Amino acid sequence: AAKLEAEASSSARAAAEAQAQKAADAAADGTEQSGMLRELVTSLREQLELVRAAHTDTREKLAEAGAERAAAKAETEAARAALASGAARREADEARIKQLEATALEAEASRDDMAAATDAMAGGGGG
Repeated sequence: AAKLEAEASSSARAAAEAQAQKAADAAADGTEQSGMLRELVTSLREQLELVRAAHTDTREKLAEAGAERAAAKAETEAARAALASGAARREADEARIKQLEATALEAEASRDDMAAATDAMAGGGGG
């Protein structure tokens, strides 16, 4: 009976030790998994920060590109205005030249008329 009791006790102790070992292994696995999960969370947080930084960088680049586009548009409008101003000035200059040419033609015609009248007076008075 004592032998049976000892065997039962030994068997129970072995079973308890096996269960304790399983619990220790499970705890170690849990700790390992917990560590892996912590690493994963840290990695995901780092990736999120990179995404946020990239998003901010992209927004800044878009704003910069928008500003550059607006500046180029303003430059284009200024160039168009300068061209239009130059064309208007050229048209005004051409009109002024035509006016001066017309005045010169009138003066020449008037001079010719005076010369003819002077010739007529000289020819008529001397004849």
